[in-house]
Amino acid sequence: MKDHFLLLFFLFFSLSAQAAVNIFVSNNIQGEIKPCGCAEDKQFGGMERLSSLLKAERNGAYWFDLGNFRAEPSKQGNLKNRLIVNTLQKLQPTAILP
Repeated sequence: MKDHFLLLFFLFFSLSAQAAVNIFVSNNIQGEIKPCGCAEDKQFGGMERLSSLLKAERNGAYWFDLGNFRAEPSKQGNLKNRLIVNTLQKLQPTAILP
């Protein structure tokens, strides 16, 4: 984990000479492709929302996924993992940590 913070630290200072830099960070998707709906006012996640946000705001921004995006291995979990990996490939994050 220490190495991840060092990466972000050096990236921040290497980019600080530029006017403005947007950095998006995601983590702990844990195979959840859609909010469960159990607490609608406090759920901001889901692959659809992430995709929409990044498509709208990504112009020149950096996006790091800090890992833990996989679902537990099962028939449904494997389907979710494939969907998440396909989405990540299409959205092309700057870096993904396992």
